[in-house]
Amino acid sequence: MIWLRLCADAVGRTFLLLCMYIFILICSSLSGPRQRRPKRNDDGATASKSKLSTSLKKRPRTAFSQEQLSQLESEFRRNRYLTETRRSRMAQDLGLKPNQVKIWFQNKRAKLKKTSGEAGELAKQLMAQGLYRHSEKSRDGLS
Repeated sequence: MIWLRLCADAVGRTFLLLCMYIFILICSSLSGPRQRRPKRNDDGATASKSKLSTSLKKRPRTAFSQEQLSQLESEFRRNRYLTETRRSRMAQDLGLKPNQVKIWFQNKRAKLKKTSGEAGELAKQLMAQGLYRHSEKSRDGLS
């Protein structure tokens, strides 16, 4: 008899917990989906809704002209890394923002590293210590 009463109490507690869980789920879904926190301006105030919706959209991809690309490639062949003053001067000469020039160089270095198939110095050191297990693939895709 006591066993039956304990089982009923346990089932009752489980049922009550289940009901509470369902209630919390329903209440939280009534408030709608979670939204991105509004961005703050430099002065700490939140941006207006119209500014917020446009600021969350991605900027369109920069389409470099042939002349810009040839100048960037030429400079990259001379030096893979730019000083801040050289980057600013190139940006001004090419009609770009310094950040666009910086990102182009970063992307070009990453692409060169990826296509060369060679491990970097850090990777070689880690491999020697047995801490780097990524297999090196040759250019034809075979290990």
